[in-house]
Amino acid sequence: MTAFCKEELCLAGVKSGKVRDDEMNTSSIHPRSNYAPHEARLDGELGRYWLPHPSKYLTGVVTQGGCGYRVTSFKTPFGNSTNQLQAIQDVHGNDMVRTPGEWLQADLRTPTTVTGVVTQRSVGWRVTSFKISFGDSNNHLQVIQDVDGNDMIFQDKTEDTDNHVQNIFSIPIRARLFRLIAVTYYARSGLRLDYVTC
Repeated sequence: MTAFCKEELCLAGVKSGKVRDDEMNTSSIHPRSNYAPHEARLDGELGRYWLPHPSKYLTGVVTQGGCGYRVTSFKTPFGNSTNQLQAIQDVHGNDMVRTPGEWLQADLRTPTTVTGVVTQRSVGWRVTSFKISFGDSNNHLQVIQDVDGNDMIFQDKTEDTDNHVQNIFSIPIRARLFRLIAVTYYARSGLRLDYVTC
């Protein structure tokens, strides 16, 4: 993971709009239009980014312990308990919980060589780690893996909404569809993104 500089780079077209609104897809649609999948464009308008449907979040019974707060049981749906969810921490005091695979997909229309992904957190909510899957059809997607055959987990730990974080793949990937799958998030899995093509 490296910090993403603000210079003009080769991006796949999510930011520019080359990837059309109907070519952005997601595992669930938020009822508010400013959180629709096509709002996940890098450097988009303030208050607009991708956010899954609120019923997809986990919340839980929180108990206080010597190492901070611990989630002791889970329930769903999420409802409107934003304050409680924001307070949830793991046993190490990290403000994140696991999400069951919410994803955001970009259809680049034709097979395109992609070398990495650029992410940008939303205000207050952010994906902190994720996987990337790719393929030429929804029925034939595979997750990027390391040399040992394990799914690669990419990180975005920035706390600044203006910052970009660039994760470079170990080898260039040529495919039409690229899907970011949230693994962990802070409060909710909101973000903007684009893919790097050079």
